[in-house]
Amino acid sequence: MNVILDIDLERLREIGQAKWDVVAALGSSAPPLAELDRYLVTAVERLRRGSDDGAVADYFIDVSTECLGVDTGSGIRERALLLVTALREYVDEARGG
Repeated sequence: MNVILDIDLERLREIGQAKWDVVAALGSSAPPLAELDRYLVTAVERLRRGSDDGAVADYFIDVSTECLGVDTGSGIRERALLLVTALREYVDEARGG
């Protein structure tokens, strides 16, 4: 387990691979793992600080469209919320709740 700031990066990568539509859309042209890790870790930190799921979903939409240049189209917010739900479950699990 690669742990930074008590975050399991391997687990975050699994969640990102499974739930982040941008990763699937970009496929082999996706950014390096370190860049994607940074976005996932930032989202987890925001959740831990009390940000609501909608605000974190908006963060992923901004990252997708503004930073990575990918708009996955209709339903982007719903898919971002699914990603955030999975991250929230990870955060709650890590807290022991």
